[in-house]
Amino acid sequence: MKNHLLIISFVLFSAVSFAQTTITGKVIDSKTNEPIPGASVTITGTSIGTSTDFDGNFTLETSKIPPFTLQARSVGFNKESKNVSSNNQNISFNLHEGTILDEVVVSATKPAKAEEISNDAPEAPEMEDEEGEK
Repeated sequence: MKNHLLIISFVLFSAVSFAQTTITGKVIDSKTNEPIPGASVTITGTSIGTSTDFDGNFTLETSKIPPFTLQARSVGFNKESKNVSSNNQNISFNLHEGTILDEVVVSATKPAKAEEISNDAPEAPEMEDEEGEK
């Protein structure tokens, strides 16, 4: 009985491990060839994804079976898509700089002269006692 349970467990574990698709790769700046840390790598049309490490490397494990499309994006860069055709594929993304923001100028104006505000406490009115004296 123990042997049968062990064999069934092994078969189920093998089936689950074969159903995994693993994609590895790197995301780099196309201009400088420097890695882009924190770039987002996702399967197009899903929420399945990962982000790159400090060296621009990523590993994405999914139960989705190829073919599918991966998309890489990062702030300040245009997104890029690549097709995944097989399991254990290594994909490199070369992201191009996107729209660069021009200088931002923040300015303010002082409003017209406001009324002077007094910090003095208001004076209390004089009170009379029962006999009418102050």
